[in-house]
Amino acid sequence: RLFYNLLFTFMAMLPIISVGDVDCNVCIKCDSQSSTPHSEQITRFRVANLCCAGEERIIRTSLENVIGVESIAVNVIGRYIVVKHCAVECCAPSDKIIGILNSKHLGVSIQDVAGNDGGLE
Repeated sequence: RLFYNLLFTFMAMLPIISVGDVDCNVCIKCDSQSSTPHSEQITRFRVANLCCAGEERIIRTSLENVIGVESIAVNVIGRYIVVKHCAVECCAPSDKIIGILNSKHLGVSIQDVAGNDGGLE
């Protein structure tokens, strides 16, 4: 439990880069010619069907190779995950993460998004 508390505290301290109102849907990480910055967002997702290490493994294997997903922290007891990801459409916006995990019947929805101070609300 201490490990998770330290991990979530560390993740909450990471800076958030706001994308703002940009017409381009491809970030600079996906296309070096783009003017859209790579955006980092921390989102906590509620996972209704998370109950054991089996679902944790499904979550990790489903997201670990997704472009734009930087880190994944899973809390089985609390039934949520915290994901640091790029919110730009070309990478890993929240709706893409939800779609990937819900295709595995995990019952995922957004619980919190990091505020301007980098902490989850």
